[in-house]
Amino acid sequence: MTLAENLVNGMNNPDCAFYVGATIGQYLVLRILSALVLAYFLIRILDKLVFTPLLNWISKKINGGKK
Repeated sequence: MTLAENLVNGMNNPDCAFYVGATIGQYLVLRILSALVLAYFLIRILDKLVFTPLLNWISKKINGGKK
């Protein structure tokens, strides 16, 4: 079922406010969690592709090519 179908079915329920509130709450929690997971992976990729090589390059420049 889609979110819209859940809301329409919930409005025909005597416990409408609870049903619709629970459905929207679950949707928002999943949305927030998926955004956090996506941000975590993007930060990890950014760290591996940008920050680590940049810090290695700075280290080489400071140490004059010696490790």
